[in-house]
Amino acid sequence: DLGEILHLLESKELIRRELIKNKDTYWLTEWGRDAIKFGTVSPDGMKTITYSESGDVPIAEWVIQAKKEGLIAYGITDKGIFYLKLSKSIRRKPYLTTYDSAILVKMPRKRYIHRDELIKLVQDYVGGDEKAIIKAIGEAEAKGFIIELQNKMVKLTELGEKVKTAIESAKVQEIIRTKFGITPTTYSVLKVIYENLNVFNRIWKEKGEIRGYKQDEVGIIKKHLTLSEDEIKKALIMLRALGFLGEKSLTEGGKILVEAYS
Repeated sequence: DLGEILHLLESKELIRRELIKNKDTYWLTEWGRDAIKFGTVSPDGMKTITYSESGDVPIAEWVIQAKKEGLIAYGITDKGIFYLKLSKSIRRKPYLTTYDSAILVKMPRKRYIHRDELIKLVQDYVGGDEKAIIKAIGEAEAKGFIIELQNKMVKLTELGEKVKTAIESAKVQEIIRTKFGITPTTYSVLKVIYENLNVFNRIWKEKGEIRGYKQDEVGIIKKHLTLSEDEIKKALIMLRALGFLGEKSLTEGGKILVEAYS
């Protein structure tokens, strides 16, 4: 799915979005250009170098994967150094898939569960085969929502706890049903509203029902983001459908989500 790939790349700052001649376009960032040169990596491969750097011992499975991907040889390679630097330097933007949301909803707070148990919980909740869910768990870890230890025990991170709260404060079932509701674009729109709440409160106080979006909302957001009107309208409709934005208010879920990444 091209849309899914674009959202994922943008969330990792490998591409950026720009409005040019009233069209939404995507451009490689410097990080993105270097990532093309070095090639792909997996969450397990990356854990070999992140664990080693922090003084922990990675498991053999991760080390084998890191060697396959060229992250390590007799030591950390140039590729490994690049991706380690990337992981420390970028400011990830929110991107939530159905699996991400299901993982967060099913993860307990403040305690570990085994990965196999999490797989079963997610499978029972949203379906999908085991291989896809294992991959999704790896992605959720790469996004900073969870941490998986060498013994396959999994726990929510501080960010994961906050995003879980945001989801559970919004329309959970709508979020689960939506393939990717929270993207860098919808989050950016939500953040503009959060940061300019007084302005939006004045708009919302005006008479009249808001069905999806109000043109005044679009106008304000357009001043802050390089997005087309159509994309802003879609984002507003989506945020209201998912419960991060009310008809005439920023919901608690929306507030928590913005603050989780601030």
